[in-house]
Amino acid sequence: MSKTSFKKLTSLVLAVLMLFSVMAVSASATDISTASTGSGKTVYFDPGKAADGNPVWFAWTWGGGVSDSWSQGSQSGNHIVFNNIGDKMILLRMPTGSTKGDWKSCWNRTGDIDVSSANLLTFLDWSSNSYFTVDTGTYGGGNDPSDPTDPSDPTSPSHGGGGNLAQDKFAIVVYDTLS
Repeated sequence: MSKTSFKKLTSLVLAVLMLFSVMAVSASATDISTASTGSGKTVYFDPGKAADGNPVWFAWTWGGGVSDSWSQGSQSGNHIVFNNIGDKMILLRMPTGSTKGDWKSCWNRTGDIDVSSANLLTFLDWSSNSYFTVDTGTYGGGNDPSDPTDPSDPTSPSHGGGGNLAQDKFAIVVYDTLS
């Protein structure tokens, strides 16, 4: 191989390596920019009798620095925990086995819920047209931070009420989804 051919081959190999490294950096930057920032908060939901039928829970959330997005709830004791929630949310009670939030196939849902100053939701009652209502409140702490109804915490709702539990009843706007 001549000296000129070796230089050309070396230049070509370096150019290809540089191209791949730029592509890898671009892919990493894209992944970072689309990843959840975790800027939202955690909201606890006590489904009560709404847990009958083993539903899967999703929340549509927005506001407060959180992009419009779905959040799937995870079971923690008797509560459903939603992460990365903005200032507003809508709870959806989905069929067992659901893997994504879906307006058309949800069993039941709430109206818009303002959770800008709340992090605890409690099922109240069934409403009309596949809606249900919730009570909003705040969890003031306790011995088990993952359980908002820790009975050892005097501010917890299961301790007999009072404390930091706000009693803001929530009105639902009736909305006919698929008539």
